Amino acid sequence: MTMTTDASPVRPGRSSNDLVGVYMAVWPFFIALPGIFLPDYSNVVLAGTIGVTLAALILQRMAEPAGLDKGASQPFLLASTWVLLFLVGASIMRAPEIMFSPLAKFAMVGSIGMFFAVASLSFQNADDGLRIRRFHAFLICFPILVIASLALFFATGGYSKQGVVNSVTSNGLLALVGLHVARTNAIPGITGAQSIATIAGIGVIGLAHLITTTAGRRRWWLALLMVPSVIALPMSDSRGATSGVVLGLAVYFFTNLRWAHLIARIAVISSALSAIVLYFVFNSLNSTNFGALLIRSNDVGGKLGVGTGRNYIWRAVFHELSQPKSEHFFGYGYYGDLKTHLSSEYAWVFQGTKHSTSYHNTFLQYTLESGYFSAVLFFSILWGAVELIAKSRNIPSRDARVALSLIVFYMIGSLTEVFGSVWHFESFLFLVGLLAFAGTSSIPNLRTVRLAPVAPRPRTRAIG
Repeated sequence: MTMTTDASPVRPGRSSNDLVGVYMAVWPFFIALPGIFLPDYSNVVLAGTIGVTLAALILQRMAEPAGLDKGASQPFLLASTWVLLFLVGASIMRAPEIMFSPLAKFAMVGSIGMFFAVASLSFQNADDGLRIRRFHAFLICFPILVIASLALFFATGGYSKQGVVNSVTSNGLLALVGLHVARTNAIPGITGAQSIATIAGIGVIGLAHLITTTAGRRRWWLALLMVPSVIALPMSDSRGATSGVVLGLAVYFFTNLRWAHLIARIAVISSALSAIVLYFVFNSLNSTNFGALLIRSNDVGGKLGVGTGRNYIWRAVFHELSQPKSEHFFGYGYYGDLKTHLSSEYAWVFQGTKHSTSYHNTFLQYTLESGYFSAVLFFSILWGAVELIAKSRNIPSRDARVALSLIVFYMIGSLTEVFGSVWHFESFLFLVGLLAFAGTSSIPNLRTVRLAPVAPRPRTRAIG
């Protein structure tokens, strides 16, 4: 009996769960978001578990080699379904009258998970060059959103003394088609002056990067696209966003990757301590003549001093956290200020007639509503994103620098506003996209690895 061998290629099997692993690692961050940990959040955990399972299965199916795909339209169908679910879920969650239903929780939590899955897939299933081009397209979306928001403002004829874009609400928009509702700001993407300032800042920094790396006529079109974002910044009257843009541009233009990495690290760490430091800074400035130069000229600004009353809000939060409670570990959930009666301590800041759901500081918002656990998790993930972007070999130096500059801008804005949550929808969209880009750029491309030539494997068979 003679033994012979022949070579037959082996069909590539399933790859490791790299992409799914990235998704699963970041998933706890999403169910820990302020506004997601609601009373009786067992439904949220159940919905999240189902969402994770389905997303993992879909990602594994969609990441198979092209020859094994059953239908080319499946990714587009999934993306379209996600867009519908996410917009409906976000609108529901912004309406307190119906947000406590299990359907609302499932829609919001499940759609957030699918958003990260689709975002990761869009960056992952491409070579390095195409991934970077998709990242550029992601950045361009924000100045386009600024243009759309400004156009909606002028269409509704709104006006606000504290910011031209501040009065764009769902009431005004729905009134155009004859509908009137009681809840304002239910439509994501047009939630007020601070939100417009945020997407305008992202647009300015992102387009500055694209303009300097692009030649020919495209550069002039990008410069023209930047104009509305530059105009929207002073219109929104957001000093935090303006300061963040200045610092972000300085990091991008005047530092190398090593220094940008260091500054981004410092920004993440310092933002966690920002409320304590700024509280004493604002109080000190209010007691000096120099502080008068930083106070807005209107009547409200004159009464509230530097920071427009933020130091009074933070003092109430500090008082609550100084009394250790078991609730502080996982937080009070949605509208935690009402459950702790904090709002009554600083209601006078809003002239006693308004209720503010924001503590005007990201770290304090996470700590009160989602607990110390989520606050640490939030900043740990931001730190991880900084490390992945700075050390990835798949991201060109300039693109890594602009991503780090945007994180610096993001952290500056988080000092006085609540970023990365359902309270600040635009910054939440940016954060998820940036995390997806950072995570998928740090691992080998799945499709490239899977479709690489496979060495023949000897096969034995008996003859005779």
